[in-house]
Amino acid sequence: MEVKSGYALETAQELRSLKLARSMGDRVVPTFLGLHAVPPELRGTEDGRARYLATVAGRMLDAVVDGGDAAGDDGDEGDDEANPWRAWWSMLRDGLHEAATHPPVRRAVLLGAVVWAALALDEFFPLLAQTSGFSDRAVPLVMLGVTLAQVAGAWGATRAGAERRLAGICLSAFALLAAGCLWASMPAWIAISLGYGLGQAAVVLVESRIQEVVRGAARATVTSVAGLLSEVLAVGLYLAWGLTADPVGRPAAPALVTLPLLLAVPLALRRVGAV
Repeated sequence: MEVKSGYALETAQELRSLKLARSMGDRVVPTFLGLHAVPPELRGTEDGRARYLATVAGRMLDAVVDGGDAAGDDGDEGDDEANPWRAWWSMLRDGLHEAATHPPVRRAVLLGAVVWAALALDEFFPLLAQTSGFSDRAVPLVMLGVTLAQVAGAWGATRAGAERRLAGICLSAFALLAAGCLWASMPAWIAISLGYGLGQAAVVLVESRIQEVVRGAARATVTSVAGLLSEVLAVGLYLAWGLTADPVGRPAAPALVTLPLLLAVPLALRRVGAV
């Protein structure tokens, strides 16, 4: 199995990624892919891209060829290959540190958490469909429509310029889902399906933003932090639904679960490179 580097964007972290890959055993073949991405602060200008190209072709590539002994290696991970637990702990520490201290990464993690948590609403869809008047036999067909909208939303997120519309997508998804849940009728499922499709588009765009802003090698750790936060928030939303279903009614309770999409709007409005 081949494992590629290229996301760390810095010599010492690239070496750390390759060493971690080598520590996984003979069945893993690490590949240095240094120009797989360009640091956000350099990709906007031709001069910045040229400077990063020179860094990769020079100091970074020399360090990789020399096995980490060239200038640019921080020298702290010399025994990571022999001690995979230390490499794992180092990667976990770096990922948590970046998620907590780098503002663009922190915003992207929070954005991912609230968007992913809001889409936990789908757990209530079968019950909501029954409340809307659909028979038990018709509920799977309703879910099929939601799934098709989800696929369309994911495809739409790949279109050029979609990332610039992320805030509007989150706001529209919230409005459609909340209105559909409150309406709770058969026609309302058109709004719910469209809203869930837009929510899926937001998920794809948020995941892309997380990958764009992470500067270190611990991309999987940062993504896992966002995933853990989303699970915690989703549990809180389930609890809120359980506590409000009887007082406010079944249609209104799922509408409350969509609120994180509204909270995502100001996070999505912030530019990727903003501090």
